[in-house]
Order: sequence, then C-alpha cells, then structure tokens
Amino acid sequence: MLDDIYDIKPPVALETWTGWWWIGAAGLLALLLGLALWQSRRTAPRRRARRALLRAMARLKAASPGLDDRTFAYHLADLLRQALSLRTNLVTASQTTEELLPRLAATDLPQALCETLAVTLRRCDQARYAPPACLPDGLVQEGPVGPSWPPEASPPPPRPHPRQRQRQRDLSPLRQLLGRNRPWPF
Repeated sequence: MLDDIYDIKPPVALETWTGWWWIGAAGLLALLLGLALWQSRRTAPRRRARRALLRAMARLKAASPGLDDRTFAYHLADLLRQALSLRTNLVTASQTTEELLPRLAATDLPQALCETLAVTLRRCDQARYAPPACLPDGLVQEGPVGPSWPPEASPPPPRPHPRQRQRQRDLSPLRQLLGRNRPWPF
C-alpha cells in the first residue's frame, strides 16, 4: 500500500542561509560591548576618586616648598587616609593611627608597604600634634582648617624648603597606594 504513493514533486532542498552566523556574531559583539560598558560604569566612582587623589597629591607636591611641617603633615596624613580608604575599603577618617595600624595589617597590602605607611603616619602624627611654633612676633601659627586645602590654582611660593627631599620621600607611600602597578581593577 505504501508503494503506490508517489510524490507529486521531488523534495526541495532548503538553501543554507549564512545570515544566522552574522546575527550570532552581532549578538555576541553587543553582549561584549554591554559588559565593557557595565564594567566601566561600575568602577567609575572609584576611578574618579583616585584621579582626585592624584590631583591633590600633585598640588601638595607643588605647594610643599612653602609649607611648614605641621601643614604638610596634616595634608599628607589626610591624603594617605583617603587613599587607604579607597584601596582597602576601611573607614580611616574616624580612626586614630594606632587604631588603624592593626586593621591595616589584616588587609591584602604588602607587608613592606604597611610598614612604610605606619612609619609615615606616625611621623605625620608627631608633626601634627607637636606644640605649635611661635612666630617672631609672638603669635601662634595654627594649622589649616577643613579638608579643602590645597586650593586648586594656588602657585607655589618662591622660597625653597630646606627639607624638600624628605618630603618627597614622605609622598612615596601615597604614590605606591595610587600607583600604576597595582593589583586592583581601577
């Protein structure tokens, strides 16, 4: 019975359409671009904060010849704490140096960097909390008020500071925290 059924027309072969490959490739490309955009938006606040810290470090470096030790130490310690907070996600602004150092040792920072940071933060504390220096006219010189210093467009004072090399060495832990060769993704 099945032998007597004949096709009216022979079977038609379907053409192979290569457009499916192009649609798949375009979809994959759109997925990869979407992931790149999502990653860049996810890390944008941290990258902006890092760039702001780098600009503040450059302003401090430029203004350091005209600063006294107390003012320089105040701003260096503030920048170090902000960089530590950015890099390690620790809340560093409300902690003293002695409270911060044990928590710093528990982070993933290299041991040598932790020791350098500890020495630098302790030196900054010594300069910040030392008795204020008296000026020749008998007035007491006070430190800066608020974290908005150094100003954006202040030219560096013309007189050189005698301890310029030491201050450049004090900025090295900050450079290491914010430097290019770092294991963090922003």
